[in-house]
Amino acid sequence: MKLFCKISFTISMTGFEKGDYFMNVRLTNREQEILNYLKYGLENDEIASEINISRSTVKFHIGEILRKLGAKNRTHSIYLAYQYKLID
Repeated sequence: MKLFCKISFTISMTGFEKGDYFMNVRLTNREQEILNYLKYGLENDEIASEINISRSTVKFHIGEILRKLGAKNRTHSIYLAYQYKLID
C-alpha cells in the first residue's frame, strides 16, 4: 500500500495532469455515493440512515474506498478524491 501512495505522488509531481493516473480507479456507484456523503462529514450511522443500509455495510464500502484510493483514513480519501477529480 505504501508503494502505491509513493507512485501516485511521484506521478503527480512529474507533470501528469491531475486525474490521469487514477483514471483506472473504479468505484462502484454505491462507493461513489458514500464518498459524496463523506465529503460532507457524515458519520457511518448517518450515511446508513440516509441510504437505508446497515452501518457495517457502510463501513465495508468505506474500507473499499480507502483501499482503492490508497488512502490512510476518511479525510485522506476525500483529499485524494478531490485531488484526482473523483468528486467535485
